[in-house]
Amino acid sequence: MPSNSNTAKNDMLSFCRSKYENNQQYITAINKFEITYSSEDAIQWYANDTFLYRLLNETFRIDRNSYGIFCFRFYAKDLHDAITHQHKKSTIASTKNCLTVYRGQRMLKSELWSLIMNKHRLISINGFWSTTCDPEVAMMFAGYGAFCLSYVAVVLFEIDINQNNCAIPFTSTKNNSIFGDSEQEILFSVQATFQIESIKQIKESDFNEYWSVKLTPTCRKDNEKLKILSDCLEEEEFSGTTSLLRVGEILVQIQERTSAERFYRTILKEFPLGHRDIADAHNNLGEICCRNGKYEASLYNFGKALETASSDLLKQKIQMNINNVYMRKGLDW
Repeated sequence: MPSNSNTAKNDMLSFCRSKYENNQQYITAINKFEITYSSEDAIQWYANDTFLYRLLNETFRIDRNSYGIFCFRFYAKDLHDAITHQHKKSTIASTKNCLTVYRGQRMLKSELWSLIMNKHRLISINGFWSTTCDPEVAMMFAGYGAFCLSYVAVVLFEIDINQNNCAIPFTSTKNNSIFGDSEQEILFSVQATFQIESIKQIKESDFNEYWSVKLTPTCRKDNEKLKILSDCLEEEEFSGTTSLLRVGEILVQIQERTSAERFYRTILKEFPLGHRDIADAHNNLGEICCRNGKYEASLYNFGKALETASSDLLKQKIQMNINNVYMRKGLDW
């Protein structure tokens, strides 16, 4: 499914407008994006602290909204490709092979405790990750020295990067940001994986303290192992199911039926004729409609699923679902 299709772009714009319908400043920025955006500007739109920076991070890291992540496929792919392209060009000016970057943020102490319990293990970051070469800038973003609630901790991540052996695409944003190089921002691509080397509490006074967390990125060899492991897990656990269909199934499992219904309708519009997952998508949509009492819509989708189903097992499942609809209709009457 091409992520740069008009449908994918419109999905993202509709999602953004629904989130910011009462914020005229962001609506204006969204309209500008719709008219002027090109894939070459992906890093610039992220680095300049627009609606994209805020909503993309909120969707990936805070809400972990599966449907929202799906809607952002258009821009997320462009941003990842741009970071990867810049990374290959080695745009970060450094006379050394090693580079140290920092990220300051506030975390719930429960989240910090999870990091402590996983010391020397790997962690994966949800979404894109902004860091800086200047530790003072990082601490400023963490609000160090300002009032902090008792259940919140100030955390300074320190990441040592071997530029010759880093598996994670990253790049400087200095040529794409209205802030120039004042923030010395280094942007990591989505799903960066790090090993937690050490965690310690730094207490500078009775009122000023923070936690220092040292990380190292996975090297190329480690990353290849992780990919093989990930592929094996997916094949074992989700055999015969594409990742897109899995998103819809997850939405159903977490009781997000409205989002799941909208998700399946969206991907059915984008699937080309003859796509192998059309029958499964129609069947899953039919099941959701049935649970929501939309029996006619359910029967319509089961009918479409039967027309395109290729396996006898799936056809039997669809027929059982059709029988279930008629049984539920009878009970409701």
